[in-house]
Amino acid sequence: MKKKFLALVCALSVTLSLTACGNNESGSSSQTSAPAASSGAADSAASSATDSATSSTADSAASSATDSATSSAADSAADSTADSDTSSAADSATSGTESTPEGGTTVSHELSNKNSDETTKKVYDYLCDIYGKQMLTGQMEAAWNSDSKGNKGDQEMEMLETQFGKLPALRGLDYINDDFAGVNERAKAWWEKGGLVTICWHTGVDASTYDASKADTPDIDKLLTDGTEENKTWMAKLDKVAEALAELQEAGVPVLWRPFHELDGGWFWWSKSGPEGFKKVWTHMYDYFTNEKKLNNLIWVLGYSGKINEFDSNGDGEKDKIEWKEWYVGDEYCDIVGSDTYDFNKNDAGGRVNKTGWDLLDTIGSSKPRAFHECGRMGNSEDFKSTGCTWLWFMVWHNGDSKEYVKKANIDHNLDNFKDMYENEFTVTLDELPDWN
Repeated sequence: MKKKFLALVCALSVTLSLTACGNNESGSSSQTSAPAASSGAADSAASSATDSATSSTADSAASSATDSATSSAADSAADSTADSDTSSAADSATSGTESTPEGGTTVSHELSNKNSDETTKKVYDYLCDIYGKQMLTGQMEAAWNSDSKGNKGDQEMEMLETQFGKLPALRGLDYINDDFAGVNERAKAWWEKGGLVTICWHTGVDASTYDASKADTPDIDKLLTDGTEENKTWMAKLDKVAEALAELQEAGVPVLWRPFHELDGGWFWWSKSGPEGFKKVWTHMYDYFTNEKKLNNLIWVLGYSGKINEFDSNGDGEKDKIEWKEWYVGDEYCDIVGSDTYDFNKNDAGGRVNKTGWDLLDTIGSSKPRAFHECGRMGNSEDFKSTGCTWLWFMVWHNGDSKEYVKKANIDHNLDNFKDMYENEFTVTLDELPDWN
């Protein structure tokens, strides 16, 4: 016991010696941009009392880092399996079987894009098959932070590998600040390593900064009407992103594409005009990328925030409380639905696993797999299973703001939860993913 304790102390001291910089998003997440960026959930802070973030969608005073480092959380979680009831949503979409990358059999599931390429289909089939049974480990990068060897975006990954000897199955990236080349380079490298990638996009209508993503207030109808100046500007921006995604398609990299995240928050421009405006923006991009640009490597992830938000969506000066079902784009326009939150109640299992978001997704009328697409802290495997919140994945936000979610993983004993989630059989790390080739 003493040896394990001392080993973890040493590992943590290495981790804490690394540096981080950047800002935080407002609301319930922290940010992904250069030091001025923050994430969506944190973005809600700009419009809700829960906002404590300073800075992509993800935007804690330290307690004891090794306090219960050798806790039995992982042991207690490993010997129980996920409730089979929670996998019924994925199972209901089945339509036959096919070979898995490892040579077994898997159920074939229907993507919204009927022309999706074979590798993307294999990834989606795998995700649907494990949904309700296992969770992918996920970690967002801060592109402007480097690891001890100077590799950009790898600080969080190095910390996790140092502490737990494993890397996350899913790497989160962001095209913020037009970082197309850098994101694509790291995405291709992660895929070649055997991992999965999810990409979000903090952007304004014209400028590509985090600030613009929150400050812009476009007229959605003009934005989407052919020939207007607003439309010309927006289409030029869409073409840049489509070109970057096409490069990944050419390289054979499937992308869990997560645009317009925290869609219902009211802090990003795409949600400010309410659900009808948002749905127009989403479906316009979906149709353009799918039908015009022939991007067949995308798995579309529709990401809500973590609660029902109240904001003035029609300019009448009154705050509107809009139910989540009003924002839903329809099964034909997405493949995975999700929720994120940076709220964390250490004294309640549901408050550690975003049960509020899970329950709200029950109201939208979709059987799509569900992802906990951003968080700052999270519960352990037993928390997720006992509450029935068996998300397809969790993704912890990066170190690129004052929260430093990985660097300060000791907050509220979250280091124990991290350890459990990386070391038990309920979760999937990078080394446990199938060989897609």
